[in-house]
Amino acid sequence: MPDQPLSLFITGGCTFEGKPFCHVRMGDREGSLTPAEVRALALGWLAAAEASEQDAMVVAELTDPTGVALPIDLAGAVVAGIRTRRGQIQGLGEIDQRPENMRMDQRDDG
Repeated sequence: MPDQPLSLFITGGCTFEGKPFCHVRMGDREGSLTPAEVRALALGWLAAAEASEQDAMVVAELTDPTGVALPIDLAGAVVAGIRTRRGQIQGLGEIDQRPENMRMDQRDDG
């Protein structure tokens, strides 16, 4: 893990041939993605944010001492099952969002 958090910067552009592209920069890595690729990443991030909040609510409800009061490991197992079903119902596979898989090349500014 880096000492300082990395920020992801994305800007839109157009080639001299009139083709749209998105310039992506994170730390010393940069590259370009198609608008469709950026939209897919954004959708994946939004889905992950929503799922994490839903998971947290389920765990809170299942472990509430005034309610069901399940142990955290059982609540975690329930959440794991919900995640599996969520993926099956929504037809969402995991989107690989690791920077090294975003076709970004190392910059050498030196």
